Amino acid sequence: MNKKFSTLLVSMLLAGGLFSANAQTQVWPNRVAGNGFYHVLKVHGSDATVPYLSSFSVSLENGALVQEQDLDEVSKSNAWTVTEVKVNGAVIGYEFTNANGSKLQFDANGDYTAKASDAVYSVFKFDGPILKAVDGAGSYISGKFLTQTGNGYALGRGTNTLMYTLPIYSQNAGELNQYLEDGFAITIGKTKVDKDHDKADLQWDGAYEDLDGNVFAGKLSATSSANGVILKNEAGKTIVLTSDKWGNLNNDLQTGAKTGYKFAAMTDAQITAARADGKILDTEFVFTQPNEFTTEPLEVKTAGGYELMVAAVDGNYYLTTGDAADRENDDTQLVGTASFTNNGVWGVNAPSENTYVKFGLDNLADYSVFNDAVWNITQTEYDANGKVVETLVAGPSCDPQFAWVPAEQVALAYPEGQWLWNGSAFVNRESGRYQTLNGLRVIEGEELTFSKGNFTYTFVKVGEPSTNYTDGYLSKYTNDDLLQKAFRIATPVKATGDTVYLAKDEDGALFLSDDIVEAVAFRLERNIFSNNAGNKHSQEVRHYTTYASDKTTSGFADDILNMSQYIVTEATTGDALAYDSRAQKFILSDQNGWYPLTFKNKAEGLYNIVENLNTSDDNKDGDVNKYQGELFDAFCNAYKLYGAHNTAELKQADRAYAYVANDLFILEEVGAEQHVSNIEGDTVKIFREADHNYFLFENEGFLDLKNFLDPAYKNAALYVDSAAGKNTWRQEYLLAVGVHEHKDGMMCPFNPLHNDQTWRDEHNNGKPCADAVKVKDFKTGRYLVNLVDSAKAQTEAGVKDAQNKFMFQNYVTSEPYYRLGFVPATHVEDSLIIASTNDTIIVSNNSFGQAKVCDFAFHYVDADRTSFIIETAYDYEEWIDDLTEEVKYEARKGYIKYHNGIPVVTPKVEEAEVFTLEQTSEDPTDNETIATSEVKVLAGNGNVTIAGAAGKKVVISNILGQVVANTVISSDNATIAAPAGVVVVAVEGEAAVKAIVK
Repeated sequence: MNKKFSTLLVSMLLAGGLFSANAQTQVWPNRVAGNGFYHVLKVHGSDATVPYLSSFSVSLENGALVQEQDLDEVSKSNAWTVTEVKVNGAVIGYEFTNANGSKLQFDANGDYTAKASDAVYSVFKFDGPILKAVDGAGSYISGKFLTQTGNGYALGRGTNTLMYTLPIYSQNAGELNQYLEDGFAITIGKTKVDKDHDKADLQWDGAYEDLDGNVFAGKLSATSSANGVILKNEAGKTIVLTSDKWGNLNNDLQTGAKTGYKFAAMTDAQITAARADGKILDTEFVFTQPNEFTTEPLEVKTAGGYELMVAAVDGNYYLTTGDAADRENDDTQLVGTASFTNNGVWGVNAPSENTYVKFGLDNLADYSVFNDAVWNITQTEYDANGKVVETLVAGPSCDPQFAWVPAEQVALAYPEGQWLWNGSAFVNRESGRYQTLNGLRVIEGEELTFSKGNFTYTFVKVGEPSTNYTDGYLSKYTNDDLLQKAFRIATPVKATGDTVYLAKDEDGALFLSDDIVEAVAFRLERNIFSNNAGNKHSQEVRHYTTYASDKTTSGFADDILNMSQYIVTEATTGDALAYDSRAQKFILSDQNGWYPLTFKNKAEGLYNIVENLNTSDDNKDGDVNKYQGELFDAFCNAYKLYGAHNTAELKQADRAYAYVANDLFILEEVGAEQHVSNIEGDTVKIFREADHNYFLFENEGFLDLKNFLDPAYKNAALYVDSAAGKNTWRQEYLLAVGVHEHKDGMMCPFNPLHNDQTWRDEHNNGKPCADAVKVKDFKTGRYLVNLVDSAKAQTEAGVKDAQNKFMFQNYVTSEPYYRLGFVPATHVEDSLIIASTNDTIIVSNNSFGQAKVCDFAFHYVDADRTSFIIETAYDYEEWIDDLTEEVKYEARKGYIKYHNGIPVVTPKVEEAEVFTLEQTSEDPTDNETIATSEVKVLAGNGNVTIAGAAGKKVVISNILGQVVANTVISSDNATIAAPAGVVVVAVEGEAAVKAIVK
């Protein structure tokens, strides 16, 4: 039974008042038990001659037996089936169960009970008009019969009960045609009979495999007529009843008033001719079902009363007619669908088989075979001669005119070419498009190829549903992979076999080039969603398709596609790949940092790039840990990219599933050729490309950039310490001065300052501290960092920008340039531990996160690979993923700029200073250890240590000239407390020097 049809039918049946009590016929349980039909039980006064004046039907509602006063109202509550109760093979009585599945039963007190364990009385039979309870031997139980009690019922005395069948229901053309969307079908078969072959069970016993004269096979359509409906078959011919009879049938059918005739399918012209010859008996049909809750078996007859039936002669079966009027008084109320005598006994010598008619094609496909599987679907069309016209596959497009397309246009190995059965239609796994394909018929000898009209449909199983399916979308790279990789985007030119790359010209415009050297290096970053509460969470986008499943209690489950959207940016500038609607092409935009793209496989290594996916941040079922962002319309309303080779531009196609040339793209991983990846030796000098006399160096704790002839210039050697990105697209480095390598691997975990070799030499005879622990070899020194943290701390403390020593002027309002400084730190394995705060920065990943405040990459800006800009982090934001509870970072890329004589960090790549470098054998000393003759001054954490000045007066003042210490020291190694910042140390007899105290 078609689910859609049956739902509609039941809703009509229950709409109230469809069945009139006056049209019902009284029956007895022994005549209708087990036939599955429904009846009403009516309790009334003793005057049976006027039963409808004082009758109530027995209704079981909300767990209580009540009197239904409106006898025109038939519902599941007061419609009852009858089943036999047997003991030792003999029928002792009957049980009554309503359409809700609740049984008529009473407890020991004679009151209705819903619990089977409490039921004492549940078997009944009629004693005249009285429905009485019986015992296990079938004997009436004294005083226990159905009676009225107020507005309900119990077992008592004094009430008559009668049972009536519900009237048959005629179907109109509109109702019939909803069975198969625009038509319907019937199957003609047999009913089962008991072992003695004397009574029909009214149960389906299979369709006739070879039925002569069956013009009702296949799909039919109905149109309304004056007395019923007119039927046409799939060929457009009208079904009629002719005056021709089957000549080989026996005399009973040959001589009956309305028996033994043949049906035929005729064109309009043939009907006109046959009617003129008196050969047409009827062209109108009536379809009725047994009662309101049962659609089978159907009675099919003509408006003139000729009933469809099957006759058997010498083992052959013939579709013919019987006379329905002959059984109008049959108290079994079989509505003419089986051949019985009036007393309900099987007619052994009757001329017909037991005929059962029901909705459905006789060779209709069992759609349950499609449950729990993913399918490719192929459609083949045939002409009238059986030759193939065209073979197409089911396509994902939501445009109906592209429902079936050539196979080369669909990626059958991926979700866009795959389908799931949802119980009523096939649903595309990716787009969500529906293919109903109702009425598929089995082809003999074929397992998964079915017919429908002039078409066949072949199904190929290509997988099973999944709760986390990622194949078909760019998914092989983890987040950490993406942090360490860059990609070229290319498109193959099918006509020439060439590959062209997305490149950037001198003006920054994108174009397609066949020169790989010109290709842009792109980074891919998974898109991050923020919900309405402002909480951020993971990046996957999930699409759900509900499919029919035998493996769940509900019968349905979700197939979940898991894909990612990516922000695609140029690796060097951070500009996003975005669509310019005015220019109608893709550009690199510094204004559009949020333009997510999805890479969808069309073949191995080939992608469609799809934009504007319709996404929602709502979480299915409210389970944020399971579902993270739902795709509503999937790809149907999305656009995709294609390479317009005639203009050498990257363009936008109207729809993701439109067939467009040059819409395939390749992602190629970029090697390390974009960045300085191998520095010979570990010590370098870095100078301005514009003037090689200007070097980067450490000056009183800050990074400085001066001419080597400047008196402030000191040692320009910088130690290069590998940090992250080795053998990836971007090598990153730590830069430091005063570095000591500790091969003994003994580290002081509680006071990082004690790891410094100078402290060991001066305070512990060169040895590690007493609480040192064994680790791998490590390095200590003063490491270069972006001082953004210190700058923000000063701002939060109320220091104005002009007095904030860790920033230098603003490039726009509230957007400062941050200074860089050298801070004592320890580099061990993947960690850089800042001595002053004991904070640990992970430097192993190639990210733009927190680690970038101390990591530096040298990005080439010339073809000769000699000049570069220095990349680092300008700023970063720390946030907690509300799904994983992990601490994550979002960073803004930064570059070293030479600004008004000071090196700073800017977020604007166009302001970046161009540098070059050379190896040097000079020792990268710590310029904060100042030698004044034999006196040494070392700035520490909250103090200044002065060596070689025993007996001399020392004055320490801040940058404003305020004296903070004035004393005569008595030791050759004296430590004096001093405030953080720049201080001036004046030692008696020596030149005053500056030092930066942390």
